[in-house]
Amino acid sequence: ITVVSDIPGTSWSSEFAARYEFISGDPNSLKIALEKALDYDITAAEQQNNQKILEDKYSMDFWVEAVYNEVYCIANGERK
Repeated sequence: ITVVSDIPGTSWSSEFAARYEFISGDPNSLKIALEKALDYDITAAEQQNNQKILEDKYSMDFWVEAVYNEVYCIANGERK
């Protein structure tokens, strides 16, 4: 279950089941999103799918490899 603000940097979370968005700077909107998230009964399948997305796309290993590859390309005068 994910509760995120409506800023552009959180658009990646749209892939997850049970994603609740609130209006940035609006405490009532946040309260409503949190209440919905707390009331949501996530299924085992949704939970497994969310975990797979995290591991495949957003794990530390994924990010480290992406940064390493970018730095390697820059150091060798290559650009992707």
